[in-house]
Amino acid sequence: MNHPLQDLEEHEALKLILEGTSRETGQAFFRALVKALATALRTHGAWVTRLDSGSGELDSFAMWLNGEWVNEYRYSIKGTPCEGVIHGCRPVHVPDNVIKLFPGDPDLEPLGAVSYLGVPLTDPNGEVIGNLAVLDRRPMPEDPRALAIIQIFAARAAAEVSRLRAEQTVRERGEQIRGLYDSALDAIVQLDADLKIVRANPAASSSEPSRDGFGSDLGMTHDERNDD
Repeated sequence: MNHPLQDLEEHEALKLILEGTSRETGQAFFRALVKALATALRTHGAWVTRLDSGSGELDSFAMWLNGEWVNEYRYSIKGTPCEGVIHGCRPVHVPDNVIKLFPGDPDLEPLGAVSYLGVPLTDPNGEVIGNLAVLDRRPMPEDPRALAIIQIFAARAAAEVSRLRAEQTVRERGEQIRGLYDSALDAIVQLDADLKIVRANPAASSSEPSRDGFGSDLGMTHDERNDD
């Protein structure tokens, strides 16, 4: 019987995955990654996820199974092969009989799954933030080359997840600052180099000009104000 890693050429597999992902970021990167990984390792499926630390569930960034995309897939890791990956922060390889070994995973039997290989995604602090995995309907014998390949691209996927999380943090902080700016009771204005108002919060916009002409002479030079 042939198997998914049979005649695996490490150089060709890396080339295929690199060519598929080198120009992509975000969602497009994750899709390109899992499709290229499944093609390179000749597996029936591959997916990359992010960990919801609050619920302990995994949300898929991209999932490629049996030649088609599975969108917005979320699942509990309890009783699944992914549980060992996430909680143990280590690779998990199940070369055969994955359904018997993980009877608590309701998705394995409908997929006809036989074997599994998954690795964790970790942030710069070593915290687990998701996983990258492949699954097949045939036995998947141990192959250090396959593990090396999936770990290389798990590192790249983790870097992309961290980048997206950093972008989200920046957006959320920006929204918080805008909320404070807009709700402030005191007038706040932003001036350009010519002392012209380029931005003002609602409190400033509704303020009456002061007796010394606040708001009307900010664009005047120092000499022009002295001439008055």
